[in-house]
Amino acid sequence: MASSITLNPTEAAQIVRGAAPLLKHLRRTAKTEDYGLFESFELFIVDGDLAQSPVLSLSAIARPTPILHHQIRNRTGKHRIFARSVREDDQNLAVAGLYSSAMAGSIDRVIARIEREWPSDNHRVSVVAIPAHNTTVLWVRSADDAAVYVVAHPRTAHVRTGQKYTEAAFVARLRGRAAATARLRRSELPERSKPR
Repeated sequence: MASSITLNPTEAAQIVRGAAPLLKHLRRTAKTEDYGLFESFELFIVDGDLAQSPVLSLSAIARPTPILHHQIRNRTGKHRIFARSVREDDQNLAVAGLYSSAMAGSIDRVIARIEREWPSDNHRVSVVAIPAHNTTVLWVRSADDAAVYVVAHPRTAHVRTGQKYTEAAFVARLRGRAAATARLRRSELPERSKPR
């Protein structure tokens, strides 16, 4: 298993119980007892547009959130869903949302790759959302190394799903996309309204 955060049995049960009504809604024929919580990750967020940031380190611009990301699968691994939860207090987690999307499967595939490439447990895996670029990545960190694996992005991004990048290379690619988008927007302005 990728080095994720470990929930105690009570917390894991809270996530599955909290997701049960939503699972029935998403998968009308599914039996909620066939689903289980597989992994949980901290969720980080990168605010703002990277085109404006001189920093090339994800460590410097990603900030932690109180939200946890949970991979939920059925026993066959066929239906992949993810949930997001928030900590209500020291002992209770509440499911804030349940999502059936291709991103859940993409995360599973990238987790399998991380397990092959990072065989020891001396690393930490987190989910990082970058809303300004509509991009989500898995961020792997150890004492002496870090890597970014892309799990979701728009077609116009300068990154590829499943691709591994160094932090600096990943941020530089997104900054390049942001700068190209800004140039395109300026070129679409009427001549009189272009900045001088």
